[in-house]
Amino acid sequence: YLAALKLEPDNAYARKSLAYINYAHAGNLSEANRLLDAVMSKREAPDYYLFKSELAVAAGDTSAARDHLNTFEALATAPAYGDTYNTYLIEHYAISQPARALALAKREVARRDTPETRQLLALAQFHAGQSDAAVQTLEAHVIDKTSEPMALLHAAQIYRSTGQHPERLAAYKDELAGAAFELGPQTYAEVEAL
Repeated sequence: YLAALKLEPDNAYARKSLAYINYAHAGNLSEANRLLDAVMSKREAPDYYLFKSELAVAAGDTSAARDHLNTFEALATAPAYGDTYNTYLIEHYAISQPARALALAKREVARRDTPETRQLLALAQFHAGQSDAAVQTLEAHVIDKTSEPMALLHAAQIYRSTGQHPERLAAYKDELAGAAFELGPQTYAEVEAL
């Protein structure tokens, strides 16, 4: 990323990636925020606010985290972005607005039916009180069809909450240990809680 910045000093992707490295690997929240703020001073995108929210949570600032999430939601649902941020929105709505998450997940599966969209459907189903349907979705469309860390984490959380397949929890936890950097500290804390 540093080499990319030498060639193109305003490369937003490289700067955001360096911010993430500072956060997820080095634990340097101030540098991560500084780098992300530099990107955001020149460009606006919903996912920047999602990242800012995660940084705020890591810093213990729940008020700022909530403000950044609200900004993310307002931007991500703007017509100009279409379905670009559906994955993030489904995860965002799953707990607070499960019916909305479920409707969005069904639309996403209809648009592109993959194990990754199906795991989002299972997450939404679970939070909407449809535990049996969530497990059925996992069994039919997700398990052994993807090793994507968020899919494994959501499957493990659903299995743990429903008491089904306890034998899989240890295996998922072991597999997710290798994805600590990719998941980031806040999400990885959910793995450790399994």
